[in-house]
Amino acid sequence: MSDIRIVYYSERNEGVGIDMKRLIDACERNNARDGIGGFLHYNGTYFLQVLEGPRDLVRACYTRILADRTHRNMVLIGADTIETRKFHDWTLALDGTSGSPSKETFLANFAMDKVDPELVAPV
Repeated sequence: MSDIRIVYYSERNEGVGIDMKRLIDACERNNARDGIGGFLHYNGTYFLQVLEGPRDLVRACYTRILADRTHRNMVLIGADTIETRKFHDWTLALDGTSGSPSKETFLANFAMDKVDPELVAPV
């Protein structure tokens, strides 16, 4: 089975409460179980996420995210078969602040200092 990478962004649905620690814990547990790696940037308004791993499992994960009321205005930026993962060892890496240790990774993969979903290109 080949690996795929999905990149999407969405807006936070302000009408739905969010517990980021609980969300991250669940994502890390589920992604480790399914062999999915990824990166999540959340700036209080937008989510930008990369998911990588086995095709069927990444698609199933993305389908669950589509149904999650935490998100609205979800936009698929890219979905491609990949030979090499960028986030293989990460079950999830969260970048939510400019001082975050994952900022270097964000900048290396998205080449911008601030999330502007309209400018993000597939990686």
